Amino acid sequence: MAREIIWMTAAGVQRAAYSDVALRVAPPDAVIVDEADLPERALWEAWTIVESAVAVDMAKAREIWRNRIRGERDVLLPLADAAVNLAQDNDDADAEATARAWRRALRDAPADPAIEGAVTPADLVAVWPACLVVG
Repeated sequence: MAREIIWMTAAGVQRAAYSDVALRVAPPDAVIVDEADLPERALWEAWTIVESAVAVDMAKAREIWRNRIRGERDVLLPLADAAVNLAQDNDDADAEATARAWRRALRDAPADPAIEGAVTPADLVAVWPACLVVG
């Protein structure tokens, strides 16, 4: 089983694949962890070391997840704006209402209450607002 060396710095969590060289340069407070025991990898920036184990700082993880949602949302907002404008140009009230609802959902996506309600990292990464899924 593969192992990783994890340690904290002022810049946050650092990690390296386990090797004799990595072990020699890692700080003394680093922990060696089997990959299978690592928390949700999508939130690795929120990892922290607690009693020689790697855990997830859920407050930090929530903010990271909100920022990922914002990033995806920011890509889609111009498309939603274009959809509103196109519907207005075509005098299509139904399409305009649908586009405006999508745009509103995109703006509200980072404030999804399920993000704050997530108890575990798995709960958190399961929160992905439907408005961000295009296709």
